[in-house]
Amino acid sequence: MRSRRSSCRTGARHQPAGGVIRRFNAARDTTVAHLREYSDRNQRVVGFGASSTTPLLLHHFGIGGMLDYLVDSNKTRWGMVSPGYHLPVVSPDAL
Repeated sequence: MRSRRSSCRTGARHQPAGGVIRRFNAARDTTVAHLREYSDRNQRVVGFGASSTTPLLLHHFGIGGMLDYLVDSNKTRWGMVSPGYHLPVVSPDAL
């Protein structure tokens, strides 16, 4: 009896998330490299957007420590800090 995972014609295991994960990690590596360049030149680095998913990306990319603050157009978020890295959230006028 064949398992459901190896039922494709070639008999190879199908990994649908594999390509997505590789692309996501490649985007992470590129982003981190660019941010390190800016940081090495003592340039200010800020993030735009303080949504509920921002802390997840900051943690996964490992870039929370590289950012000075977050900018968000939502007035209700101004004056708050992001969970984990405690980055202040400010108005776009700060740019």
